[in-house]
Amino acid sequence: GAFAASSVKTGMEFDSAMSQVAATMGKTVDEVQDLRAFAQEMGATTAFSATQAAEGLNYMALAGYSAEQSMTMLPKVLDLAAAGGMELARASDMVTDAQSALGLTAEQTAAMVDQMAKASSTTNTSVAQLGDAILTIGATGKSAAGGTAELSQVLGILADNGIKGAEGGTHLRNVMLALQAPTDKAAAAMANLGIQAFDSQGNFRDMQGIFSDLQASMDGMTEKQRSDILSTIFNKTDLASVNALLGTTAERWDEVAAAAMAATQLDNLAGDVTLFQSALEGAQIALSDQLTPSLREFVQFGSGALGELTTAFQEGGLDGAMDAMGGILSNGLNLIIGQVPGFTQAGMRLLGALGQGLLDNLPTITSAALTIALMLVDGLVTAFPALTQGGTQMLLQLALGIADAIPELLPAVLAAVFEIINTLTGPDTLTALLGAALAILLALGDGLIAAIPDLIEAIPVIVENLALALAAAAPMLAEAGVHLL
Repeated sequence: GAFAASSVKTGMEFDSAMSQVAATMGKTVDEVQDLRAFAQEMGATTAFSATQAAEGLNYMALAGYSAEQSMTMLPKVLDLAAAGGMELARASDMVTDAQSALGLTAEQTAAMVDQMAKASSTTNTSVAQLGDAILTIGATGKSAAGGTAELSQVLGILADNGIKGAEGGTHLRNVMLALQAPTDKAAAAMANLGIQAFDSQGNFRDMQGIFSDLQASMDGMTEKQRSDILSTIFNKTDLASVNALLGTTAERWDEVAAAAMAATQLDNLAGDVTLFQSALEGAQIALSDQLTPSLREFVQFGSGALGELTTAFQEGGLDGAMDAMGGILSNGLNLIIGQVPGFTQAGMRLLGALGQGLLDNLPTITSAALTIALMLVDGLVTAFPALTQGGTQMLLQLALGIADAIPELLPAVLAAVFEIINTLTGPDTLTALLGAALAILLALGDGLIAAIPDLIEAIPVIVENLALALAAAAPMLAEAGVHLL
């Protein structure tokens, strides 16, 4: 009953969340049944509950996603939130905002989510910080040669050097703009060094290639010469980021890739509990789906009955309300009676399943019980020498303690015995005891004398009962005697 009540509450919350999804999409609840089933699947297989998955679908709907796009994107958003330890709402906003800012397709957005998780697992940054950085770069990030993968890579390297989040996004945007649209002096400096920001097709080159060429072109220069060149090409406020990228080895550029973190972060007891809770909610929703139609019928009946009762009271006063009450109670009882067989059948099936489960597993249960018993016996046998030795030592210690205490205990015991004897044999005590004994004897005598008439009157009845009992038992006694002979 408690589990059913909890399931109904969980089901109500889930249905409410799905109703919100339908309303956001401009559809009816019946038209989002595919999304409802998908949210339940996500709740049963991810770290998030079905209700949370429904809330995630609503965030997708608010961003203008269709039902198909929402189902494609939601698993990625859930993984991103789990990997980054983020609230689902923030993860959803981050993904949808990044998609809009960078002009990504659903497939490109799904890839971006994986790339952010990979970058955060191999660099000194978090998924949330990467998301803030990408949102700060905005439309400038569209020109990255390697797309969102390169953005995550470069932002991860900046984070290794302490330049994280929106700050990293700001500096990377400035660096990209400085390379794409250099001033006249910057363009001349780049030309002297042989640095090309664009390839032969006019596409912006990858950042690793650009900075590798820049590093090679300044090889052998003094620190002042390097500083003057970099200050000419880039803004002075961005030089720390520029030097961080220049100081990163080719090996480190290639290392910024690893497996997604969502599954790894759940690979522990806390993660197991989270997944269990999600699966449990799925079971509760399934049960709630079976109970909800009947409960809705009851609630709707109650709402209608209250309205009918109110109208009857307004029109006919108390008498009218009482007349209406009779019909309401009758209809309510019929409604309950109609539902009782179904609930009873469900209960009997539950008990039957439980009994069948016990019978099916009886050999295993018996074997386990026998194993436990044997282990207990073996443990007792193993421990018996130690227990015996311990018990013997305890008895010896107790005996020695008593022996040590006898010289002190004996005089006290003897004194107590002598005191009792003296008290009992004292003149006052003996006189009181004799008086009490004499009073008891006199009371018994008086009682017997008073009861003699009743005893005499009862003797014939007692004798008659004995005779009847012997007569009734005579055949049995005779048979017993023959058997003994």
